[in-house]
Amino acid sequence: MSKLILEISENFGLSMRDVSQIIRSAPHRYKVFKIKKRSSEERRTIAQPAREVKELQRWLVRTVLQSLPIHDAATAYIAGRGIHLNAQRHVNSRFLLKMDFESYFPSIKLADVQAHLTKYLGERYEEDDILAICNLILWKPKTSSELELCIGGPSSPLISNSIALEFDELVAAHCEDKGVAYTRYADDLAFSTSERNILRGIEKFIEDACGTVKYPSLRVNKDKTVHVSKKHRRLVTGVTLSAQGECSLGRERKRSIRAGLHRALKNELSDDDMSQLRGYLAFANDIEPGFLDSMKRKYGDDLIRRVLRWQPELPN
Repeated sequence: MSKLILEISENFGLSMRDVSQIIRSAPHRYKVFKIKKRSSEERRTIAQPAREVKELQRWLVRTVLQSLPIHDAATAYIAGRGIHLNAQRHVNSRFLLKMDFESYFPSIKLADVQAHLTKYLGERYEEDDILAICNLILWKPKTSSELELCIGGPSSPLISNSIALEFDELVAAHCEDKGVAYTRYADDLAFSTSERNILRGIEKFIEDACGTVKYPSLRVNKDKTVHVSKKHRRLVTGVTLSAQGECSLGRERKRSIRAGLHRALKNELSDDDMSQLRGYLAFANDIEPGFLDSMKRKYGDDLIRRVLRWQPELPN
């Protein structure tokens, strides 16, 4: 008898047959749509699981997956960490290196997740149950022959953080030895130091490390590799690192927020524009709350609340 299926059956009041059917069909039960990326005209593929699959993913996060290890360098999707902390760790350094994984979520395949769960949950679950968990948290795109991690599932953020543990451990140990600060916000890697000529070596080390770890199969998007010094504008996950050692929204984003609020006041924003403005306001509240307070005084609390509570209508 499957331990996992029995646990789900008892927790949700479903028959074991129904649970088995949901697990078998789960990778194919996703609603797929695209949203505009924040920093370009490209669109990101979002795959949202069906209601039953989504509830089982949430249950897995609470009762099973929460025990998976996550490295301290990982700052995305974790309570008490986040974009502000990710940037704060680099704010006092003179030199900054930014790198990016190519197609990070889709690069995480069934074999990767199965190996990771077996390593850390193997004492609790047999092989069949590990495979069932994979079926519940991975999806099958029409364009792929394999199950992979999607952007949009409740369990995807946690898996994306934990599965990079070996990579994070390898990189963090090397960076500590070199006196370099390292953080990873999902697929965005940031490295900083005040010592000149160190980060070129770090860049080469990261490219080699991608081929060293057992899983997942990582590749650096070289088009997004950036070296910058304190003499120039430094951005980490959208946060401006000021020359005074502070985190800031930056002048351009503040200008965009002011313009967006002015148009929102006149009901002139499209759904995409409204979604972007809502994200900017939430971002401001985290990074530079004093600026958000000034916007409340200028445009009124009611408008700010309306934007922050706005929700887009998902496609049918």
